Amino acid sequence: MKIGIISDIHSNIFALDSVIESGISNGVQKWYCLGDISGYYYWPSECINLLRELSVKCIAGNHDKYLCDKYKTRNDLKERTGGDIRIALDTLSDDQFSWLCTLPNKLKISVDGHKVLLCHGSPWDLNYYLYPDATYEVRSRIERTDVDIVFFGHTHYPIIWDDLNVLSVNPGSVGQPRDRSPGACWAIWDTRENNISLKREIYDLKNIIQACKKYDPNDKYLQDVLTRE
Repeated sequence: MKIGIISDIHSNIFALDSVIESGISNGVQKWYCLGDISGYYYWPSECINLLRELSVKCIAGNHDKYLCDKYKTRNDLKERTGGDIRIALDTLSDDQFSWLCTLPNKLKISVDGHKVLLCHGSPWDLNYYLYPDATYEVRSRIERTDVDIVFFGHTHYPIIWDDLNVLSVNPGSVGQPRDRSPGACWAIWDTRENNISLKREIYDLKNIIQACKKYDPNDKYLQDVLTRE
């Protein structure tokens, strides 16, 4: 079976659409999402609808937790926020908000004989950053999870670590890559061969750049991070 692994969508429906389209053409049968469905960009409703339509198994990320913990209802806007928060609170239905806010922080599952952990930042902390240059001492903590494979996100950097007793993979960010290589990042896991391939899709950035200029004109990072090399 081929499973698509995605993370850090950040309300970027154009990036998500490109990944799903590529996944279908590559024979992906299931999808796992490692959190941060919301945040930064402006189409959380559309992203949630697509994930639910495809029955994607999802966990929460730090941006999802922030939205749900800080704003208990869609009308609880008590201070100035970025365009992403305002639009999320304005466009998410009660049902979508409830779905997002009841996602688990991590999941242990069994797939074709493989014990798998889905987490956002790290197995021990949703907000911990496991960057590509993490020390062996830090990475070795992953071995304490009693699983065969750990899928994690959060850093927006694609990673495959196969020098431990636990295969550890970050598919990179669908919605906002930070490794100075534009495109929507994701991974395919062939469970039969236990082979993982990192993927990147190039898509049209015009609409998202225009939205950044409209909703967050003073935050140039939101635009620049999508195109920098």
